[in-house]
Amino acid sequence: MLRTIAPASLLSLVLLGCSGLGMSGANIDRLPNQVEAGTAVACLGSPQPGLAEAEPGELITFQGVVRHPDLPSEEMHDNVAGCQDEVDVVIAIADDRGRIWHLGWSWLMGWGWGGGVDLDTVEDGDEVEVSFRRGANGESAGFVVRRDGELALVLEAGLDGPGLEEEDLPGELTVTRGAWWAYDLTEDGELRDHFTIDFTSESDEVRVPPDGDDVVEVEEDSQTVCTIASWTSGQGEDVEASELSWVMF
Repeated sequence: MLRTIAPASLLSLVLLGCSGLGMSGANIDRLPNQVEAGTAVACLGSPQPGLAEAEPGELITFQGVVRHPDLPSEEMHDNVAGCQDEVDVVIAIADDRGRIWHLGWSWLMGWGWGGGVDLDTVEDGDEVEVSFRRGANGESAGFVVRRDGELALVLEAGLDGPGLEEEDLPGELTVTRGAWWAYDLTEDGELRDHFTIDFTSESDEVRVPPDGDDVVEVEEDSQTVCTIASWTSGQGEDVEASELSWVMF
């Protein structure tokens, strides 16, 4: 049975990991089922010449050592898979073939909290394995980072389609848009429907509401999962735009 956070409990969640700020949802003046979507960004590049832009749908994998875990965002090179927006975190990785990679990401929770800045998933000198996929539509992207063989971070920036494919996910994990939760109107008057995100691993399953977080067991370890955005605009086969973005750490 899916474990689900009740709507009212959203007001008492402490989103330390999701927000990066350690603030409580009780400080937000909003109704339990009022939703404001966030968004996520994932991109990849290199300061070295010769690396081609990733084709839509292409998976790029490499392993190496973290050399700079906190590069300034303005130093991000995104010539392999472009950043759709500004990034908060950039790490430099020297791979085992002598190449330097820049992996950049950020997420913004719907009420304006930046996420990921204070999330110390990797440190200088860590040995990491990275799998990065540019989505088939060329806009979405996602990545999986393992540190010393253990799962460290998974980020999906699913803009109008998935970045990561099911085969990229750890622990036989599947991630799907779940039950309808609420709706909102954008500044342009566009109606958007918001949904839960269902996380199912080989040993656990959990349903996480918009703006919410929970813990799911993946590869025999507990991982925090956060819903960044899960919405569609339009109905049925006439969906005009969507986002299904989430993070696991």
